[in-house]
Amino acid sequence: MDEYQPLIDLAGQMNCRVYPLENTLFRREIQAVYHMVSAGLLGEIVYMRGGYRYDLRSLLLDDAGNIGNRAKTESVWRSKFYQTENGDLYPTHGLTPLCMIAGINRTDRIKYLTSFASKPAGILQRIKDLGGNEDVKIAMGDIVSTQMETEKGVLISLIHDTTLPRPRGLDFEVQGTKGIWQGDTRQIYIENVSPHETWESDLSYIEHYDSPYWRQWGSEALLRDVHHQGMDYIMLKVLEAGLKGELTYPVTLHDLALWTSVSPYSKMSIAERRTYTI
Repeated sequence: MDEYQPLIDLAGQMNCRVYPLENTLFRREIQAVYHMVSAGLLGEIVYMRGGYRYDLRSLLLDDAGNIGNRAKTESVWRSKFYQTENGDLYPTHGLTPLCMIAGINRTDRIKYLTSFASKPAGILQRIKDLGGNEDVKIAMGDIVSTQMETEKGVLISLIHDTTLPRPRGLDFEVQGTKGIWQGDTRQIYIENVSPHETWESDLSYIEHYDSPYWRQWGSEALLRDVHHQGMDYIMLKVLEAGLKGELTYPVTLHDLALWTSVSPYSKMSIAERRTYTI
C-alpha cells in the first residue's frame, strides 16, 4: 500500500520526472473523448465505466487443462495470481482513461471503493472440459466488479473479466448531463443533437475532436502499430516529446499510484466485505 511513496520522494529529491507508460491513454477515441468532455459536449460527468474484459483461459491453461503450465510464457507467472489472489489484478487499462477524462487526481479524487467477486465457475469449467485437475485451487472470481465514488459524486464501475467466453473489450462508457459515449460499440448520443433516443456512430465526433497527438502522428502510428491500433506508437512519441521538453506528459507518478492502488483495495474489500475510504 505504501510502495510508491519512496519512489515519489526520490523523484522529488532528484528533481526528475517519472513517465507512466499506460497505452490506453493514447487510444484515438479516448483522446478525442477527453477533448469532448473538456469542451463540455457531454455536460457534467456523472457515471463512467471501464474494464479489462479479455478471455485469458487459453493463456492460463495448457491443452490438458493444467494451470500455469505453458513453459516460457507469461502463463507460468500470471496464473499464480489466479490461484492466490481475489481482486482486480489489472485496473489500469480500464481506469486510467477514465481518470484522465474526468480529471480525477486533478479536480476530483476517488473517495470510496467497494469490490465484489463472483465464483470461479468459468475457469473451473474449462479445466473440467480439458480433463485437468478439478480440485485445483482457484482464488480469483471470474468477474471482479469494483464500484467507486468520487468526492464530487461521480460513480465509476470497473470490471476485471478474464475467465469467461467473450470477445475482448475495454467496456468504456462515459455519461454526462448532455450525452453519453460507448466505447466498445463506438456509439454516441448527444441530447438535442442526435436523433431522439437514437445512437449515432462516434466517427464524425472523433474526427472533430481529434487530439493534437493523433493529428500529428496518427497516420504513421496506424502503419507502424497495427496490433494496438496506433496507441503504443503515439504513447512513445508523446514520451519522446516529453523527454525533450516539447510538451508536458499527461500523467504523473501520483496518477500511477492511484490507478494501481485499486488492486490491494479491491482484494481487501472482497475479503472483508466492506467499503474502503481511500
